[in-house]
Formats: sequence, C-alpha cells, structure tokens
Amino acid sequence: MSKRFVKITSISLLVITFSILVSIPLGIVLNRFDRIEINAQKTNLVVESVKESVYRENNKIDLKLDNIETGLSSNIKEVKNLVEIERSTLAKKVIVSRGGLEREFRVTPQTLENLEMIKMRATAYDLSEESCAKSPSHPEYGITKSGERVIYKTTVAVDPTRIPLGSVLYIEFPKKYSYMNGIYVAMDTGSAVKKDIIDIYVGEHEPELCSEFGAQKVKVYIMG
Repeated sequence: MSKRFVKITSISLLVITFSILVSIPLGIVLNRFDRIEINAQKTNLVVESVKESVYRENNKIDLKLDNIETGLSSNIKEVKNLVEIERSTLAKKVIVSRGGLEREFRVTPQTLENLEMIKMRATAYDLSEESCAKSPSHPEYGITKSGERVIYKTTVAVDPTRIPLGSVLYIEFPKKYSYMNGIYVAMDTGSAVKKDIIDIYVGEHEPELCSEFGAQKVKVYIMG
C-alpha cells in the first residue's frame, strides 16, 4: 500500500481542528494515512472574515436599535404634543351639517389669536312664549330660522347682516358666566337681535336665568 505524506507545521491541536473544519473542501475523504499541511495565512483570513461578518451583523443590530429608539422618541414627542394641545384646549365640539357632514372644531389660545373678534352684547332666551311668542303646540315651536331645532349650549340668534347664519363662533363671556364659554352656531334670528346683539339659547324653560343674565359684554370669535 502506498502512503501519502504531507508536510505539517508545528501548530496547536486547536488550530489544526479549526483549520480542518474551515479549510477542507466538501467531497474530499481523508484516510488514516493522509496528513494535512496547515496554511496559517488562509486560516487567518478566515478568522478575519468571521470577525468582519460579526462586526457587520453588530452594526445592523445597532442600526435597528437606533431606528427603534428614534421611532420611540418620535412617538413620545407626538404624544406629548397631543397632551399639550389637549391641556390648552378651551373648547371643542363636533358640528353636524344638515347634509350629515361632521366637522370637529377646537379652540386654543393660539387659534384665537388668528380669528376675527367682534365685541358684542349678549342676551339670553329660552322657548317660553315671553321669548319666542310660540306655545309648545305651535308647529314651529323650538325651530330656528335655519330650519333646525334649537340645541342647548350651541344655538345662538344673530343679525344675519352682521354674522351670517351657519357661522361657527367661539363666545367668551364675563367671569361670572365663564361656564358658558364655548363653541356656538348662528342658527336663529330675532326681532330684537340687531347689529351687535347676540341672543344665547339657554334651555327650554329658563325664565329666571334669562332675567338674571340681562345683557353681558362678550367677545365673539368667527371660526367659520
């Protein structure tokens, strides 16, 4: 039997084992008389390649972590902005048009700075005969000039030559009636509602409030 000998360098058993695993091409079968010469340079290259691969993978992980951190920071910032907007909101309301279209209005101190403001005198009305000259049996009882039924904390009567019907308004009342501050809609008119008068609907039967309220100086902001 012929024997094949290959020169082997003096190197540790660990390196030999590693080199066999990474250097022997697939399909080559060694018998017990074969010997292997270690190519240290190639082994180093393989080791360096492994290091480089691990380095690249680590970079990918770092990049993903950076992206996640950036995304989280962005989401946190967005949530903080929403919280600040909510805290600074003076009023918000969803207005439904006659066609069924919903639109949300929100008022903050910043939005008021960009709105047209009119100083007006506010009065209050209810659905009593003293206010509307209509009894509950009247077919138009509680029906506004716009054809819609009155809505508590929403309906106001205006002079259409001053404020067009359908206008969305933010009304700021004196401190005593600041609980009435909010978003209203110009839905009605009245014989006594002229020029700078705005009449606030305060409920179906509120004669005492109407009498007590009298006429108050208010700021009316035109929202749309």
